[in-house]
Amino acid sequence: MLKKTFSQGGAMFHKFVFALLLCMVFATGLSAGARPLFGTPLADDPLQARIYRLDNGLTVAFSVNRETPNIRSCIAFRVGSGDDPADKTGLAHYLEHLLFKGSEKLGTTDYRAERPLLEQIEKLYDRREASRDPDERQELYREIDRLSAQAGQYTVQNEFVQAINEMGGSGLNAYTSLDRTVYFNSLPANQLEKFIRLQFDRFRSPVFRGFHTELETVFEEFNLYQDRPGARFSQLMLSTLFPDHPYGRPVIGLPKDLKNPSPRRVMEFYRRYYVPGNMIIVLAGDFDPDSALRLIEETFGTLPAGEVPESGLPPLEPLRGESVHTLITPEHEMCRAVWRLDRPGLRELDLLELSARILSNGSAGLFDQNLTIPQKVADAGAGAGGKPDVYGMLIVNAVPNRGDSPEQALKLLDAEIEKLKRGDFPDWLLPAIGDHAEFDLARSLRDNEFRADRLLDSYLDRIDWPDAANEPARRKSITKAEIMEFARKHLTGDRIVLYRKNGPLSPGEKLPKPPLTPLKTAKGHSEFFREISRMKVAEIRPEFPDLEHGIRRDELCVEAGLPFEGELVRVRRRADFEWIPNTRNDYFQLRYVFPVGSRRNRLWQLAGGYSAVAGTETRSAEALKLELYKLAGSVSVSSGPEETVVTINGLARNLPAIAGIAEELLTRPAVNDEALQRMVSRILLARKSQKENPNAVLADGLLPYVRYGREYLEKSNLSSEELNKVRPAEVASLLRELKSYPVRIQYYGPELPELKRTVGELLPLPLPEKRPPLPFVPEEKKIETPAVYLVHIPNVSQLHLLYLTSGRRYNPDDVGTRFLFNSYYGSGMASVTFRKLRESNSLAYGCYSYYGTPDDPAGNHYFVTYLSTQADKLPDAMKAVESMGFPVDLAAIGNSRDTLLKSQAAERWLDERLFSLADNYRKLGLPLNYREETYRQLQDASVFDLLEFYRQEIEDKPRALLVVGDADTIDRKALERFGPVKQLSAADVFPR
Repeated sequence: MLKKTFSQGGAMFHKFVFALLLCMVFATGLSAGARPLFGTPLADDPLQARIYRLDNGLTVAFSVNRETPNIRSCIAFRVGSGDDPADKTGLAHYLEHLLFKGSEKLGTTDYRAERPLLEQIEKLYDRREASRDPDERQELYREIDRLSAQAGQYTVQNEFVQAINEMGGSGLNAYTSLDRTVYFNSLPANQLEKFIRLQFDRFRSPVFRGFHTELETVFEEFNLYQDRPGARFSQLMLSTLFPDHPYGRPVIGLPKDLKNPSPRRVMEFYRRYYVPGNMIIVLAGDFDPDSALRLIEETFGTLPAGEVPESGLPPLEPLRGESVHTLITPEHEMCRAVWRLDRPGLRELDLLELSARILSNGSAGLFDQNLTIPQKVADAGAGAGGKPDVYGMLIVNAVPNRGDSPEQALKLLDAEIEKLKRGDFPDWLLPAIGDHAEFDLARSLRDNEFRADRLLDSYLDRIDWPDAANEPARRKSITKAEIMEFARKHLTGDRIVLYRKNGPLSPGEKLPKPPLTPLKTAKGHSEFFREISRMKVAEIRPEFPDLEHGIRRDELCVEAGLPFEGELVRVRRRADFEWIPNTRNDYFQLRYVFPVGSRRNRLWQLAGGYSAVAGTETRSAEALKLELYKLAGSVSVSSGPEETVVTINGLARNLPAIAGIAEELLTRPAVNDEALQRMVSRILLARKSQKENPNAVLADGLLPYVRYGREYLEKSNLSSEELNKVRPAEVASLLRELKSYPVRIQYYGPELPELKRTVGELLPLPLPEKRPPLPFVPEEKKIETPAVYLVHIPNVSQLHLLYLTSGRRYNPDDVGTRFLFNSYYGSGMASVTFRKLRESNSLAYGCYSYYGTPDDPAGNHYFVTYLSTQADKLPDAMKAVESMGFPVDLAAIGNSRDTLLKSQAAERWLDERLFSLADNYRKLGLPLNYREETYRQLQDASVFDLLEFYRQEIEDKPRALLVVGDADTIDRKALERFGPVKQLSAADVFPR
């Protein structure tokens, strides 16, 4: 949990995911007498989509999926940062933030009393925007702050979020990109009417309360991006790919505009772009489409049509020649080349996408076969995207090996692109890419989020739904000759080239902390919230995962011949076999779980990576990857502290062939010194970057340092010296010995004839069975007195603070109280932590509290509060955290319980997910019906249980404060008031 939260953007080697950089949108329209665009699903449409346009221009798109009683909702607008006025950038993004603040009916206890204050604040902002006198601007801000504090007495903080939570909604969020703004979440299927009426109120009459505190949150977000080399590199790409164009500006806005905000300009932007003809509502999941359409007509269908704005984007100027740019960062070096197409058609975008997949698909692409698998570079990837009639782009990346330069890596990429132009790739590759796409589509259909995103993307990209639904077949019609011609025509010297090179990160522009009075907001709820909450809905009864019968359990008997006194003796070996039938499609997943990992032998840290690059005694790693791609399968080995898992998946009809490759990898691995040395070089390169990443330093270095001590860090990982001494025969022998350990086998897939024999014979398991060596067991250091641990990273704007409290030994008996405590106190936008640190005090962009559960029953619980903030806010941030206490809000506690109970009632554990749940219960020694016990305890948990839990586990317990940031900008005295300060380097917390 902690690692996942802190290590955002910290992964060393990853494939380029184009969608994270540029999101597009598709649009038609809808109205109050809905005209079906595709009211009857197309015969060959896997989503069975229904699309309507209401009379006012609003578009509605549905995809029904009855598998679980849940719905994914997306409400999107065809507007993004590219539509920001040149003199007021950041409006689209800031409007997205403000649309969580409520309406005339929601988020306020008395809008009639609140409105005059908000109008005065708006006028003061107009005066401040027009003023050039710094003293006058400062005085106007003080008056804005005073009136905002006065208006805050009517504000019900985060009431929109609380309303979603009361329904059992989850995943509530939004994002803004170049040309779209999307609001999304999931909800139980029985809450749809309440949800639609709530969203209608949200978008019909928004009120921008809390304007200046939310602006300060955006300042924190801006400063956070300044510390992220990846974000700065992506912005460099956009600014050079779209020079002198709105797409080249930061989505968040330029600093000069963020410092000079205007509520009036934001409202004007809303009125211009948030009109029905510029809007789509997407629902995917378990609902009746006819009833849902009537409900949307009754509500959103009554919105005035308005005038759909025409795009004011200027035409793109062609790229001429090669434009080279460099960013200096402390993280790993890399190169990137980007080609841009102007006003491409759908066919050209398909050609771009297929070109990217021929270059890089993880197994059989030109980059994969010739660069990544043979480790000529540490990583390489390609991505494509775009919007019909606007632009398209192909992006290629490479991370050079240690000792090589980004320029050398680019030459290697260019050599592979020349092969693309010549058609120097196998004829079978293009059809295989199409087969993989169809297979991936079939597997993804169970996911409502995938269905909703598919409808959203095609609609807002202005792609007619028949064309979007027909994408796999459309792309299969593209020939090798077309790819070659396209590459020769478009992948020329007219491109941008970006290098990321090592050096200290230059300080980004920092937005200063303005004076701000913490908001004291209203208690209770608005009448509209109560009205929505009182609406009757059909009950969804919980269906708890049946781990007793949902997983079939059997015993495999593997027969083998062993030599004994000159004769071959037949012996039997037994293994536990668990399986879950897949009745949907031909996909299978097969897992072999062995009770040996890196705590028993640190060399297991290398085994998985080595198996992927070393090859076997008879075939290279490249040849094995090619064969697996042809079979639509994969084989991987992964080792954790306690277990090693061999995972095999693909099409069930190809199971014997895929399993044969797995058997070859594990019983006849090559002794490949060159592959091992290159892999070690990549590991050392990743470790270097890890020491420069504040998130990684906190999560992977400082936190385990404080919890377990330096000795644990030294014993947990091979040192650089030890890595360089490892011989490939040592790692290969680990893989060969794997079959000698006890094993638990898990299979998810179609029922096959002689399944047990096929699965059992994959790994011939001889006797005698090896006993795993005793593991290294870390001993947790209990925090006895307050102390500060500070790791210095120069030239970063943000501080990362984590308060840590030691907890008791693992206790499964109060799970309901723990769940409720985390929901109410620490997680989500309605939590005590979020409201106190972000909403009231604007001290953080990201913050949470969490009472954590150990990974094994011998471990201890722990409590953390985390926030990232500007260095000049440190004293205020510490004061806010340390004064939080445990405020008792009976309504909010009840809301948190409702959230958990309703979401768990609509939760369905299906397919291979049952294995992970059962494995977790087995590891913690929990009964198989523990999910049902959790639900029962949640029903019974009271406010008195929460108070007692807080008093026993958290209140007055000594805490350590972990700080990562630029020590030269920190108020040292504030830290010393908390406790003695121990300053450390990144090398201290990453001693290996």
